[in-house]
Amino acid sequence: MKMSGFIKHSVLLFTLTVAGVLYLCISQLRYETVDNEVIDLLRKKDRNLVFETEIAFMARMKLRMQQRKAKLKQACVELGLEKVPFRPQVMMTVRSYNWINCRVQKAGSTNLAKLVSQLLGENDIKELSKMNPAVRLSGYHGAEALSLVKYQDVNQMKGFIKTITVREPVVRLVSAFTSKVENYQGGTDSRKNNTALAPWRSRDDMPENVTFAAFIQHVLYQHKAKSPFEGHWSVYNDACQPCHVEYDVICKLETILEDSRYMLNLIGAPRNVSFQAGYSSSGNMKNSLANATHWVKTLDPTTLKRLHKKYEMDYKLFDYDLPEYLKL
Repeated sequence: MKMSGFIKHSVLLFTLTVAGVLYLCISQLRYETVDNEVIDLLRKKDRNLVFETEIAFMARMKLRMQQRKAKLKQACVELGLEKVPFRPQVMMTVRSYNWINCRVQKAGSTNLAKLVSQLLGENDIKELSKMNPAVRLSGYHGAEALSLVKYQDVNQMKGFIKTITVREPVVRLVSAFTSKVENYQGGTDSRKNNTALAPWRSRDDMPENVTFAAFIQHVLYQHKAKSPFEGHWSVYNDACQPCHVEYDVICKLETILEDSRYMLNLIGAPRNVSFQAGYSSSGNMKNSLANATHWVKTLDPTTLKRLHKKYEMDYKLFDYDLPEYLKL
């Protein structure tokens, strides 16, 4: 009898283990439903487990996007940006998936490029790059470049999913500094070709180390002088004109795993394609919110006021909480 009980226990344990593996596989592959019997078995093992079917996930994400778009629309009206004329710009489209995306540098654009590479495949990328030189302008290594004459063109492209990815504005700005300035420090020749170091490009006495404060002064000067567009720290309205283009999906880097999963489902991407996250809001990564706060707090009050004026619009458009140090 004892052996019989042991066998029954072993079989039950094996069944639960297999069920757990099946559930994880189903979740990763983004199937439409999770078998109720599997859920029941797992809940008998742990009553605290919470499950979400793919249908429930898509419904929750749809609501999230509706809320983000509603807040964006409200901010556009309050800021008067709907009345600002649309400027022609280049956007990226992957026609095989009916997907149009506005590239925002320092907001996961490199990993998004890798995602496009997964969608198109290495062979397709090489061929597209040869056939279409404009591919390089889009920065998507093989994605087609779509030049928009007026925003109605993209809004009237039926069946296309239009997306944008944004990031907490100050974190994005600090990320631009760390990647485009800090990583170029040390007197290498490549620093002369770095857009972020443009103020000193023609000088023989280019400083060995450009400080964060000096970088911010350059960013603010470019904004005041209306210098040529620089995508790494441009405001979102200049980069993607969200008050004119009707984006279906507004991804935030802080919630990129769920947002990108939702977007990939909408465009019908293969189940093995996913966004490779490289960002964390936990404070553990170099470009975290905590690290950005450390850098920005070193600036003087006058500079902080100017920084607030430049990026206040970004905070309002995409419903980010304005940091205390910018509330001057």
